[in-house]
Amino acid sequence: MAYLGLVGTAFAFALYFWLAGRAPALLTSLSVFACPVVAVLLGWVALGEPLGPAGLAGAGFVLYSIILTQG
Repeated sequence: MAYLGLVGTAFAFALYFWLAGRAPALLTSLSVFACPVVAVLLGWVALGEPLGPAGLAGAGFVLYSIILTQG
């Protein structure tokens, strides 16, 4: 659990600061919401973790909301 917390936090900060210099502020702030969706999908693909209808619906809502803010 500590490893996931440290590595996940390091990855999130690295992504945030990389985007801060290259993308608009809105996209940079929305990356915080996309990281958990990516983590769930990686767990499903790489570790075979179950991904049920509620998880898919939640990921869909998050991604849809990000798309809505861009348009």
